Amino acid sequence: MNNKTITVLAVDDPAVRGYQALNIISDYEKKTGQAVDFEVVSWEKYGEMYNEILLGKKIYDIFMVAGHLWLPELLAKELVVPLLVPKEELLEKILDEITVENKQYLSPSFCDGHLFVYRKKYFEEHGLNLPKKHVTVTEISEWAQSLALLINKPPIAMKSTPSELFLDILPYLRTIGGEPISEEGEPINNFTQLDKGIALYKKMLELAGPLQSSLGNEEVKNSIQQDEVVMAITWNGQMGDIYTEKCLRKEELSFSTIANSWNVTWSFAIHSASAQKEKAQDFLNFLLSREIADLIGNFSGSPVLKPVSETQISLYPWYLEHYQLVSRIAQQLPKSTKLGKSMDLITKYVIDKLKERV
Repeated sequence: MNNKTITVLAVDDPAVRGYQALNIISDYEKKTGQAVDFEVVSWEKYGEMYNEILLGKKIYDIFMVAGHLWLPELLAKELVVPLLVPKEELLEKILDEITVENKQYLSPSFCDGHLFVYRKKYFEEHGLNLPKKHVTVTEISEWAQSLALLINKPPIAMKSTPSELFLDILPYLRTIGGEPISEEGEPINNFTQLDKGIALYKKMLELAGPLQSSLGNEEVKNSIQQDEVVMAITWNGQMGDIYTEKCLRKEELSFSTIANSWNVTWSFAIHSASAQKEKAQDFLNFLLSREIADLIGNFSGSPVLKPVSETQISLYPWYLEHYQLVSRIAQQLPKSTKLGKSMDLITKYVIDKLKERV
């Protein structure tokens, strides 16, 4: 590893693209004279490279971490070090997520939590009551069923790719069946308790139709932007990427929080084997400064710092829902080294149930 360059491994995501698109990395290099190798890779490749970090085969000074999902294993393997973060400025639940035994191990970048987005004109044109600012997946299912009979397009875009299936279906499982994972990180004993939630998700996939039922995050974004569907559940960290000049009639979009939803804070960590911990901390201080964090928060649509004014909350039409989701509504999964294996077991069961014919 080159001692003169800070090496960073980051996952390709709207917020992360902002660090380069807004010249944040290059500006830091010019301002400080510190070279930064900011490597951004696809989600699929990131999983492989992150696993090499876990196995001790790769060392980056800084690498991205999916918040409470991954932090316990990193601590168990002693791969990360405590950091200095602006605790008073962070949203409280985000601070809790990155804290273990009163020490902060992650520097937040952006959030990924469930938000509901829909085009209100279809509800108005067909005499349907507009969704409230907080909805349930049961209500979303009822709207999808009604709209399927009234319009000549799929009512909803759905995701069913294995890599995020557990997280996509989690609000359904929690709403009809209960929490699938215990506080200790163990899966529930009787997986059949999940069957009703899986059945509702399967019904939604059928309503979405073959072209809109097995999408990735990018395809869901495109479906909403191009008015190919009426609604979708997607990540708050993607809202900024949806609400651009590429979005057709974006003033038609409305947003709601969802009962039994979840949120994770994608963050940066410093590797315990880094020879440049002080330089790495300085760089993270810069990224989490108010000016830069707000730039990235507005770019992605999911700020991690507390809003400083009502004007900031009203900057985008989903910001109120974002802050409510992260601060009050989202239910985290347990911080446990057992979590990953439990999620994999439940995902396999869900995939098998989705494949079953009625």
